[in-house]
Amino acid sequence: MKIIIAKSLLFTSLGIVLNFIFKSAAAKLIDKQELGLFFTAIDVFSLTLLLLVGFRSSMVVCYAKTKDDINITNIFRYFLFGIVFTSWLIVIPYLKHKMGVNIHYWYLVFLMLSMGLVAYLGNQVAMYRHYNIINKITLIEPSLVLGWFLIAYYGAGVRGYHALFISSIMGTLGVASYIFFARRTLSKEPVFRRIEMTDDMRKFLKNSIISTLEFGSSIIMIYLSIILIMHYYTLDDLANFQVVVKTIFVYMISLFVFPMFRFILPELAKLINSGKHHEIAKLKQDVYRFAIAVSIVFFLIAWLFAESLITQAFSEEYKQSYTMLLHLSPFFIFVMLNAYNISYIKASGKFWWAFFLRVSGSFIVLLSFYLLKQFSDSIIIVSLSLIWGYVGMFIVSFVLERRLRKAIELAR
Repeated sequence: MKIIIAKSLLFTSLGIVLNFIFKSAAAKLIDKQELGLFFTAIDVFSLTLLLLVGFRSSMVVCYAKTKDDINITNIFRYFLFGIVFTSWLIVIPYLKHKMGVNIHYWYLVFLMLSMGLVAYLGNQVAMYRHYNIINKITLIEPSLVLGWFLIAYYGAGVRGYHALFISSIMGTLGVASYIFFARRTLSKEPVFRRIEMTDDMRKFLKNSIISTLEFGSSIIMIYLSIILIMHYYTLDDLANFQVVVKTIFVYMISLFVFPMFRFILPELAKLINSGKHHEIAKLKQDVYRFAIAVSIVFFLIAWLFAESLITQAFSEEYKQSYTMLLHLSPFFIFVMLNAYNISYIKASGKFWWAFFLRVSGSFIVLLSFYLLKQFSDSIIIVSLSLIWGYVGMFIVSFVLERRLRKAIELAR
């Protein structure tokens, strides 16, 4: 497990460097407001499709128990088709006519389809636990997006966010192609057939829906910040948050939080079922130590170097984003520890508890924002609201995880 996580950190770090180069180049070559609209459009698509990632945990748990990949995959396919079709009818017109993304209709259609294909194949490799493929995706995707952006901008002379949309479409199609061919030697594509709704499949469907709601709620915490900025602040503030603050924050989540769900959660499920409580305690201790170290380093780097690095990487226009990032950095520990607690809760089968936690976090973000807004109109209160959301969620998750762990140990 330590080797797998170490490889994940290495590949993710390299992927983050490439992604950072891409966003830095885009910030210097693309108009600031266009860039803000592009990343917001990507976020709207991602928010829609990331709901499918909620299936991942339940697919892993159910397949480990039943090995019934055919029924599991066919249930997932129905949900995927439904979400893509709904996005085609609702999300794309919203982007075109409400948000003002002035780009040809088919750019958005192909981006939606390519992202849906990656979500489908990505959940499959997670279900089969093809960890090497999962790790390589984190490096291949930003490499392809950056490469296609340079080809579109310098090779074909495409300007504005047209070059960004081309790079995203071609990049995600390239990732889908890689997953498809890499997986062929490890596992076969499950056949289409009528779903057999056994008790295990009913439980899988129930857990998938709950996990989808739970994961969607976790993403909403960050997107609430975007919605609040769009409603109460300027496009410059939106660009600062989208291009710099959210980018770096999501990089940190990709590097240190997503591995909890990819690797720690399956390991916890195995240890809980085996009754190995001593190993669980040791794993938790290691996670807490690691979270403290990461948070301290993140804060020190933000405090000492972030302002100059943001100016050099993104230009002087984005300098104001430094203060928002500085406020977020020391509290990243709560994001990591929440991920561990929720992994334990889900590994124990308590999907509803995890959903409750996510919803409570979103509620705290909104409550904090409107309370703080009574005293200040500063953009900083968006960061502070997000902080209080994670702190409040950690307090609740800590109590629930501790109570659940004691109950399981007593039951054994």
